[in-house]
Amino acid sequence: MAAVLRFLLAAMLLPGGVPAASAQAYPNRPVRVVVGFPAGGNIASGQVAHATPDGYTIMAISTGFVVNPSLYAKVPYDPVKDFAAVTLVAVSPNVVVVNPQVPAQ
Repeated sequence: MAAVLRFLLAAMLLPGGVPAASAQAYPNRPVRVVVGFPAGGNIASGQVAHATPDGYTIMAISTGFVVNPSLYAKVPYDPVKDFAAVTLVAVSPNVVVVNPQVPAQ
C-alpha cells in the first residue's frame, strides 16, 4: 500500500516540473523571409549569408543561387558553407530549346 501511495505522489508531482523544462516557443519574434527574385538575388543572398544564424532569417532561392558563383567574379556568399537547406518548396523543370538547324545533338 505504501508503494502505491509513493507512486501516486510521484505521478502527481512529476507534471509540475515539465513546463519549466520545455523549450522556448519558436518563433517568439518576427521571422524575416527574404525572396531575392529576380533582380537583387546576389545582394539578398549576401544579406542572408551574413545574418545571425538563429533561425529567424529564411530565404527562398532558386537554382541560380548555386550557379551565380561560377558566373560572377565575386559573390558575397558561399552557397555550400553559408547556408543550410530547410525544405523543398517546389519543383520546376528546366528546358533547353535550340533551333533545329543548329548542329547540336
